[in-house]
This record gives sequence, structure tokens and C-alpha cells, in this order.
Amino acid sequence: MNNSSLKSKSFIVLIVISAVWIIFIGKSIIAVLPTNPLSPNIEEQSLMKTLYPQGWGFFSKNPREEMINVYETKTYTQAVSWPNNSFKNVFGLDRHGRAQGVELGYLIEQIPKSIEWGDCKDGTISCLKKTDTVVTINNKTPKASLCGNLGLSRETLIPWAWSNKSGSNISKESKVLRVEVTCS
Repeated sequence: MNNSSLKSKSFIVLIVISAVWIIFIGKSIIAVLPTNPLSPNIEEQSLMKTLYPQGWGFFSKNPREEMINVYETKTYTQAVSWPNNSFKNVFGLDRHGRAQGVELGYLIEQIPKSIEWGDCKDGTISCLKKTDTVVTINNKTPKASLCGNLGLSRETLIPWAWSNKSGSNISKESKVLRVEVTCS
């Protein structure tokens, strides 16, 4: 077999593999779109959901959704290793920060619905320092990393379009709550 024959066979294999991937990605996108002339039939949609169960939902988080932060109340520094794509998490290879997100979700679920988070317009840290109400919850997570006296904040993000309005009074509104987390 000569070199040019090998190159042409390799090129054909590359084209076939690329075509299969393009068709698969295209069908997965079309399957999640509202009904349209290109929509697949029910069997094909079912097959795509079996092959690709998450679909494109991973990319559909609302960018204006509240962001929850956790602070240690001794130093008022962030108590979690977020964001996950930061240098300290080896750009996402270390999953410790993601595990903390799940752990925080378990802790927030334990906060009674009757407890009201305090409104804050003066900055999260200053509001946490003024907050007297402390809710006690138990962290039953194996290898717990969120323990002790913590400050929680639910912050609304400032839209990117407002970023150049530095002269105006734009305050980031948040809700704060202090919790005493006991770890077992």
C-alpha cells in the first residue's frame, strides 16, 4: 500500500466520522427545539433522549438567577472554593468546589421556611456583621467542609449592561442569614 492510498483512506475515514458527529449534534439540537418542519418523529426523539439524556439543558441556567455565597464570620472571607474554573481548582479538574455546592444545598434545605433572610442594601459583609439571628443546622455530609459560624447571602447580580454606570448609585441587593453549622 503506497502513501497516497493511505492518506486518501484516512481522509475518507475522517470525513465519515465528522459527518456522523455533525448529524448526531444536529439531531440533538433539533430534538429539543419547539415543533418545526425539521422536528424528528417520536421514536427518533426518544432515541435522542436515550443517547443524550441531559440534552442542552446544561447551558440553560438563567444568568440573572440569585447567587448564593458563603462567608466565614471570623474573617468574612468566602468559605467555598468557587468558581470551579478558577486556578485554585486547577481550572475545574479539582471537584472540591462542586461538592461544596451540593453540601450547601443540603444545608439550605434544613433552614426552616419560617426563617426570614434579612434584606441588605449596604453590602453583604456589613449586613452579616449586623445580623444577630443565628440558625443552628446540622451538616451530616461525609467529609463536611462547611462547619462553624457561617454567613449566607443570596445576591442578585447586576446586569452587564449597567457595568459602565460607575457614577450612579447602583447597589447590589442581597438577603443575608447567619447559621451555626454543627458537623458530625
